[in-house]
Amino acid sequence: MKVKLGHRAALVCALFIAAACGGPGASPTGSPSASPTTPASASASASASPTASVSESPPASPTASPTASPTAEPTATPTPPPPTAFAATGSMGTRRHGAAAVLLADGRVLIAGGATEPANVHDSAETYDPGTGEFTPTGPMSEPRKYMPAVLLADGRVLIPGGYTGEETATASADLFDPAAGTFTPTGSMAVARGRFVAVLLDDGRVLVAGGQNEDGAVATAEIYDPQTGLFTPTGPMHEGRESLRMVKFEGGRVVVTGGSDGEGNSTDSTEIWDPLTGTFGLIGPMSEARDRHAMALLPDGRVLVAGGQDGNRTLDSADIFDPASGHTVWLPTTGNLVTERYATMSATLHDGRVLICGGVDGDNLRSCEFFDPASDGFVAAPPMQDVRNGGTATVLQNGWVLVCGGTGDTRLRACELFR
Repeated sequence: MKVKLGHRAALVCALFIAAACGGPGASPTGSPSASPTTPASASASASASPTASVSESPPASPTASPTASPTAEPTATPTPPPPTAFAATGSMGTRRHGAAAVLLADGRVLIAGGATEPANVHDSAETYDPGTGEFTPTGPMSEPRKYMPAVLLADGRVLIPGGYTGEETATASADLFDPAAGTFTPTGSMAVARGRFVAVLLDDGRVLVAGGQNEDGAVATAEIYDPQTGLFTPTGPMHEGRESLRMVKFEGGRVVVTGGSDGEGNSTDSTEIWDPLTGTFGLIGPMSEARDRHAMALLPDGRVLVAGGQDGNRTLDSADIFDPASGHTVWLPTTGNLVTERYATMSATLHDGRVLICGGVDGDNLRSCEFFDPASDGFVAAPPMQDVRNGGTATVLQNGWVLVCGGTGDTRLRACELFR
């Protein structure tokens, strides 16, 4: 008798469970306590991501919000973008071409200056919060600037020196940004006004600036900024004046400078190394081609990559590598050329060691992107951006995603996107 009752109880339980869970054809408007649990959880997770603003086009209906009533049926479940794809995020408050961008110690990104039109240069700045995908204005710089670098100092402040204050009017002034206060304050000025130049943080916490252009033409001089004193002091100079050059720091705290233009449309293939022990530049072997406005990156294995750029009116698809560990001061061509010839690109070294190179110009503004893979020393196509753009910024976030902002497409852009 006890066994028979057990069979009946099991049958009743099975029938009860089937009625509660429903079959494949069960209506989505079934029990309100069970239906929304999984969709609501997934939707809330997406909204917490920095890419939550990305949705299928047209934008998702407000009824898809995770705050909707549990009995409301969502119009669509947001589809996350595939791996290694671009997705829209919040837009800047100002259209910016030739702005400076830098990752702050707290994970936000500072974007400052730039221009809406060649002579309409901005003193404004804003910060991007990856947690919300939104931009917040900061205090303004001491004067408008475009085509200048931004360097994160060891103490968390940001140095923004030089740049053009008008169409081609260079300044020697410099500002320090305090992330905690959200304000800029002037610091010591450079000895030489310059725009379209480069800067890099040295191992001892000072900042090396070099090259550029001003009313006298391409600049060969270099200076060092000391955050402790707030002053610039001369170093170098380089062996030739160069603007739109590129520079990276590599093994031993040394700095390599590549290419650039003499300001008259003539590019150079020369390269130099700055030695922190002597404070001097020394010429090394030339690149395979003269180039300016090219991409340059330090690879995880210590080698240095240069790619693309322009030589006068000719756009390049070639790329070279310098290997300091080899003991040779020569640049060797990569296994393959760029997929697309391009200059004025946006590039970033990803956490996996690949280099992402996007946009730029090949006669037209580009949307396409490509990877350089250090394992094969070759280039392969990458997912394209959502907008065509050149002269924008690319910043690697703490989570490894890349924030691309501004630049010029069909017009000057406020739009930003995330590569993830």
